[in-house]
Amino acid sequence: MTNDHCSLHNFFPGLFVKIKTKNENVVSGKVKKILTLISYDPNGIFVELETGESGSAIEIIQTDSEKIYNQLISDLIFDLEHDETSKVEFKETFAYPVDPEIPVSEITKSDKKFIRGLIGKVIASFANSDGGTLYIGIQDGSKKIMGLERDFKLLDEDDQDSDGLNKKMKSYLPSLFGRGNKIFEAVFINFIKYNAKDICVIKVNRAKFAFILTENGESKFYVRQNDSSNHHPDINSFLDYWTEHIAEN
Repeated sequence: MTNDHCSLHNFFPGLFVKIKTKNENVVSGKVKKILTLISYDPNGIFVELETGESGSAIEIIQTDSEKIYNQLISDLIFDLEHDETSKVEFKETFAYPVDPEIPVSEITKSDKKFIRGLIGKVIASFANSDGGTLYIGIQDGSKKIMGLERDFKLLDEDDQDSDGLNKKMKSYLPSLFGRGNKIFEAVFINFIKYNAKDICVIKVNRAKFAFILTENGESKFYVRQNDSSNHHPDINSFLDYWTEHIAEN
């Protein structure tokens, strides 16, 4: 996302902008609706503010930290409009079984471990390939925004929010790869609000070291191919891939 007030890709509800109304008044506020349909309008994207005023944007107003957050929102909107690719994956939860009718009291450690393993598989495949973005809290296939409320219920009573889940992820994920906190050289965990729902956005860079997932005492080797996390059956086939992968850079 840039500060270009003429590019439709930079706009979404909640963005703080300055507009010029039809009466030539300049006002500021949060975007409620985007009224421009073309991808680029040299006069500025036409929007309606939450105050009810409308006009052409003349400036996007954001701090450095807001730029990062707004970029995550902008990327999400773009990814929701497109199919999963080699660099985008959606998962409904981090640890809660996808059946919303299952009460917390009936969820076993094995259930949670299995779901977290699926998350680990995607992270490893991205890191061992060319990187990617994993969204948690969005239904795969339908891309329905589910949020993280179910995952929050699995946390301690005082930690049932995005901060609590962030801490849980940062303490748990390193155990999947046997690399300690070194994994966070390539893995970046973010949380955003979209449609009043909490969403986790995990950005994974192409790693300088192999991410080897440990499942039930076994080492698993995953790489990203098209929209899937593919498993190499043994260490030799993975090392052949990794040697070639490193040589490319």
